[in-house]
Amino acid sequence: MGKLSRRSALKQLGVATIAGVAPNVGCAAKPEPKAPTPSPTPPVTLSEATVQLNVGAPGMFQHGVASGDPTASGVVLWTRVSTGRPGPVQVRWEIADEPDFRRPIRFGSTTTSGSRDYTVKVDVDGLRPGATYFYRFRCQSRTSAVGRTRTAPSGAVDRVRLGVASCSDYSRGYFHGYRELATAPVDAILHLGDYIYEYGVPADAKGRRIHEPDHTLVTLADYRERYAQYRRDPDLAEAHRVHPFISVWDDHEFANNAWFGGAAYHPKSFGPWAARRDAAARAYHEWMPIRDTRVGRIFRRLRYGELLDILMLDTRVYGRTGPVDRAFGRVGPPPEPDPSRSLLGEEQAAWLDEQLISSTAIWKVLGQQVVFATWQTKATAGAPPNILNHDQWHAYPESRERLMNVLRRSDVENVVVLSGDVHSSWAHDLPSDPANYDPLTGRGSVGVELVTPGLTSGGFPGTLGQLYGEYGILNRHIKYADLTKRGYLLLDVTAQRIAAEWRHFDAVSEPQPVASRRGGRLTTFAGRPWLTGPDGAPLASFEG
Repeated sequence: MGKLSRRSALKQLGVATIAGVAPNVGCAAKPEPKAPTPSPTPPVTLSEATVQLNVGAPGMFQHGVASGDPTASGVVLWTRVSTGRPGPVQVRWEIADEPDFRRPIRFGSTTTSGSRDYTVKVDVDGLRPGATYFYRFRCQSRTSAVGRTRTAPSGAVDRVRLGVASCSDYSRGYFHGYRELATAPVDAILHLGDYIYEYGVPADAKGRRIHEPDHTLVTLADYRERYAQYRRDPDLAEAHRVHPFISVWDDHEFANNAWFGGAAYHPKSFGPWAARRDAAARAYHEWMPIRDTRVGRIFRRLRYGELLDILMLDTRVYGRTGPVDRAFGRVGPPPEPDPSRSLLGEEQAAWLDEQLISSTAIWKVLGQQVVFATWQTKATAGAPPNILNHDQWHAYPESRERLMNVLRRSDVENVVVLSGDVHSSWAHDLPSDPANYDPLTGRGSVGVELVTPGLTSGGFPGTLGQLYGEYGILNRHIKYADLTKRGYLLLDVTAQRIAAEWRHFDAVSEPQPVASRRGGRLTTFAGRPWLTGPDGAPLASFEG
């Protein structure tokens, strides 16, 4: 069947690389190919006049400042005040072109109280597109650190740089990735979830950073205390201070392996799941620099001019039905057909269909939580292949097929799916029909997926990692994988291509700063929806 027009597709859909790239691959060393060099964009540097953040010290603004959800005309500014006394308090804010604030261009005041945990959120409008701004807060004669933010560009855009992070468990290591991202020349940081972890003190707590409170999060007070602890971390605070964040939650902002109606670990002794879920969502909205909309709805679009539409999704809570395997078994048969099963829910799925089909941006980037590509084991006699990890899109085949149909049948091009959750690094082509997909040329792919590793959360257990050497022949779309290293992902976006570079740390267990190492480097070019090496060279499939 030929491609449909955007309008026809909306109507019918009912919108009511391994060789030479991965350092751990057993092959002869080759000279690293030279990456295409777009027009240079110098990084924005902070003036020496910028006030440095005194993180963790007693004071009014001990949880720092942050910004997020940039548009071409505005941005959300955030802070929290610690007055040491109950009752409402007035907080003043200002934003300026320079960090000395001699000529503020926007300013105002707002009131906060214990009803929102003394957090402050201001949605500033009337700013210039693609501009760098400085902002600060004042309360009771005290002044916050000076933050830096940047609005999204409009019109024709030469280049956008993004950092991508997920799975930042405070108890599992130090936030060296946030420290590096704070100094990276990026326009924004996309956080794909598991910003906090709900666990208490682990059994193997010796030598680990200890969570506050020291028990599993259940109540609103619990979640608020955990966010407060994370935001006192100096590396995370600095990343927030100098870059706008574009964030979505995953499961650990609620409970491990959560969905709308429950979680893998929510015993009856914890009380009603809905109360815990709503408390977690409320704390997230209070503490994150996210633009407030209807309670519980965080899927949204951020535009970066004509170059890029960022579509942030909620594949975890908003519309997700219960899993096939309530224990989220790692390996098992694919689920039987069930039209009532959904990963997104009808409202969000229809919204995504419309956003993709109506987008006029060159690139459409989906920022979401769980892996979209299929992972299968080898078939055994008389049985179909098993799938790995029932927490992913392939365990919700109806939702996955709906999105694939949009990519197949409409004129949606240049789609890149960003995923987190699995604490490891991956890159996938997304074949429309695996039987008609050529892994050497990429023909038959309708998009690509890039998976960022955990910032601190550990990789796959060794027993599971051994499986990957056995199923490569059924997963020819896998172009890169690193199962164990922590780190983050950098994206360099131009009209011609998106270049991805994984950054990995040898260890995150010690507080002393360590530098990351380069992991994989892959590229997808506009009009060619498959992954290549940095110079456009074909990639072999991953085979273990």
